[in-house]
Amino acid sequence: MSTATPDPIEVGVVVGAHGIAGALRVRLHDAQSEALANARPVVLRLKDGESQSCTVHRLARQPGTPTIRLWVDAIRSRDDAERWRGAAVLVDREQLVLGDDEYYLADLVGLRVRGHADSSVGAGRDLGQVDDVTSNGVQDLLQIETVTPDGRIQWLLPALPEFVVSFDEEEIVVDVPPGFAPDLFEPDSR
Repeated sequence: MSTATPDPIEVGVVVGAHGIAGALRVRLHDAQSEALANARPVVLRLKDGESQSCTVHRLARQPGTPTIRLWVDAIRSRDDAERWRGAAVLVDREQLVLGDDEYYLADLVGLRVRGHADSSVGAGRDLGQVDDVTSNGVQDLLQIETVTPDGRIQWLLPALPEFVVSFDEEEIVVDVPPGFAPDLFEPDSR
């Protein structure tokens, strides 16, 4: 999916400092990501909005973990690196390449969710809206919010190809197996 939004993509979070020369320990959202290649510009952004533009000089992977060590030009000491703990690591989306069948999970937030016409749960029905993307440590999950006459319900659906059938710039079509969605979408609750 290609979008016109200029928003950068968050590829990881600074989880600490490494060494005395100011390397950052970064937990990547995708452990196999190549988004932080050498000489790539990145932005570090704290939750309060403070940000720092910098260029990647070097990175080192930590085998078996989604954590890397990252050296950037704007940070030269351990104290500087510690100051950025908790910062989002952002890359301009124009610098990243997606395959034809790939998309950024962040681009799904805000889209309406509709059950696939042949789905055993919620077939053809409006199931809500993607409110957020989260993870259970094993897989990424779409957090879907459904508004009912009794209030709001939030539920999770794995962001896997067998569940996300298709999407466009307005909605996602999903195939929800029994037991994954709120009871109000089960076939016997119509």
